[in-house]
Amino acid sequence: LFHTDEDCDKVVGEDIISYDKIMLEGGSAFGTGDHPTAKLCGEWLLDVCSSKGRALAEGEVLNVMDYGAGSGILALIALLAAKRVDKLTQVKVEGVEVDPVAIEAARRNCAMNGYNVPDKVEFYAPMVG
Repeated sequence: LFHTDEDCDKVVGEDIISYDKIMLEGGSAFGTGDHPTAKLCGEWLLDVCSSKGRALAEGEVLNVMDYGAGSGILALIALLAAKRVDKLTQVKVEGVEVDPVAIEAARRNCAMNGYNVPDKVEFYAPMVG
């Protein structure tokens, strides 16, 4: 995880020709993927959503719930993983968050990363009941 292109270039250098970038806006929404639990969840999502964990049948949709979505980092990882293997049409992500500011930040983060697709990703507050 790198916070700037410069940080990435210092570590990666020319050893890796290409890598995937997820951009997150700074602000009050929690979650950059730094926390150990977020890293573990991210690794699992990369495996499952890229079909390495199991193959998706034609027309099958993998539903992902990012509960306590914050910045939307885990939703973004799921979408990125599906995009890597051309399975974006087979993944739907829902993010639930109690903070309305974070919901808007997660939506902006998805849009900033090219995932502004209402039928593929949605962030909302939990139902009160």
